[in-house]
Amino acid sequence: RIDSAMAAPASKVEPWIKVPAIPPVSNIYLPTAPLPKTSEEVDFETALAPCIRKGHETSVAPLLQELTSMRRSALASLDPSRTINSAEAVTADTRKYLALLKGFRGKSTEPPTAGSPPADGLPPAYVDVAGGGGETGDMPPPPYPGSGDEKTPEPEPPSVAPKPKPKKDWFGRVIEEPTSIEGSDDNAPVPALPLGGAAVSLVDQSSSSGPAADVDALVADDTSTKDQKEKKKKKQMEATTPAVKDGTLRHMMAFVWRDLGDNQGYSFSMADTMLEEASVLFALAQILLQKAKAEPLNDTSMLDVFKWLKQSSGVLAHALEVVKLAKAPEDHKSDDMKNGLLTVLVDVSLAQAQHVTIRRAMITMGSNKAISYTLIAKLCNDTAERYKAMEPAARGLCDGQKKEGVGAYVMAHLRYKQLYFMGLAYAMVGLDRITSAPENLGYGIRDLHTAKDLWTKAEMAGKVFIEAARSIVFVDNLSILQQLNDCQQVADDAIQRAQKENDTVYFKTIPEKPDALPDRMSNLVGDPFEDITTSASWTSTAYCAFDSTKTPKLYIGKVPETVDCCPQS
Repeated sequence: RIDSAMAAPASKVEPWIKVPAIPPVSNIYLPTAPLPKTSEEVDFETALAPCIRKGHETSVAPLLQELTSMRRSALASLDPSRTINSAEAVTADTRKYLALLKGFRGKSTEPPTAGSPPADGLPPAYVDVAGGGGETGDMPPPPYPGSGDEKTPEPEPPSVAPKPKPKKDWFGRVIEEPTSIEGSDDNAPVPALPLGGAAVSLVDQSSSSGPAADVDALVADDTSTKDQKEKKKKKQMEATTPAVKDGTLRHMMAFVWRDLGDNQGYSFSMADTMLEEASVLFALAQILLQKAKAEPLNDTSMLDVFKWLKQSSGVLAHALEVVKLAKAPEDHKSDDMKNGLLTVLVDVSLAQAQHVTIRRAMITMGSNKAISYTLIAKLCNDTAERYKAMEPAARGLCDGQKKEGVGAYVMAHLRYKQLYFMGLAYAMVGLDRITSAPENLGYGIRDLHTAKDLWTKAEMAGKVFIEAARSIVFVDNLSILQQLNDCQQVADDAIQRAQKENDTVYFKTIPEKPDALPDRMSNLVGDPFEDITTSASWTSTAYCAFDSTKTPKLYIGKVPETVDCCPQS
């Protein structure tokens, strides 16, 4: 609650001049619903089959089936189209899958002697008995294989089939049987007879030109085009980066996620379960941001929206920490995992939460004596400075991208919000000057003019933001521009009233420069994402079942458009 961060003044002074309502606070959140972090479904049993030791398929099957099931449940909960799911339910499903996924951070262990097939050929049930320990039981009847007591059977001579007698005609000549080529089809059609060394066409045997030749050429061209496309797909999907071998189970399979940092909207195939963890956390944060965006701001919903935005910041910070701990090569990470987008969104979530704080302060200002224009100005100044501090990281998103890319969209959003809240801060200072005492009219008028100038620049930045957002996400441009227009009207009305009083009664000089903004005020931090413990399904038997050295060659990199991908959840 904002009350805890405020010191109540001694008394509430009623303003000597009435001013219009305070401008509303923007609630344009970033990113919005059309930017989901989506993935393809995977079957862990199929993907990890090459890495399972022989004889351990059955023991590890329940774990792999649970992984497949929980990932499917998590992706269903993280589906942005399923808006009825509560934030608590989505987070719970995500944590269950992450607990299973975290087990891949461990290392494979060699199976114990009792669990592996014995060298002397004894059945596994009797290994401990023969070794002098373990469970007791009836020994199999002798002789034991490999003990030397059994008799070695004499090898039987290979059976020789009698040679068939050749068939002869009535002249006594031998009739030669037609020999069949191994692997041939006896029912295959008879090939065309060669005439002059060339096969005879069944369509047109008289000429190599004409309609039949044209059809053959078209078919050949079409086949050639298809072959070229298939070769192009295979070439693009070839692994270009060697797999990481660090002894853990992290790199045995690949996951495909949509890359929100890619300018062309490509997905990215990564072969690291820790990057899979970060991607799942990223998707969870997107859902929390989406819920905060979709929920209308009112007295009952403000606290929920505030909570979701703080949780989103904590989830993104945890995802960023997982990426750092993974220490994956740069070319193994998608653009949204390495270009600063996570860092920007951590701060954006907190800045959006500050929006809610300001809105709540404005609504309760009339009934709460602890809230003043100066206090709101401090909060607005803090919000503007937050957006300004994000710009260096956001510039990294624009490297090598076009004007309509994700980086340009984020950068335009930050500048638009910075100017908007800076203008709102000066408007609060100006209203405080005007309502405090008549001798402050000149200062208040100057501060309000400064606010108008900043909102004019914010309108220009808002148009750039709207243009940059066209190819990224739907933005209600009418609401943005109308909101800025309402701010201008509020400032104009306050200036008109103050100017009238000053010109007729007080005649105070209007200074050339505005007042300095009050110091920032905010103790807002994100809610930390509670650490996840590895699922109990990961037993010593499970770690013995895998052999990471058997990992097949995996594709790591961008998934091009020409590749047919599975439907995204």
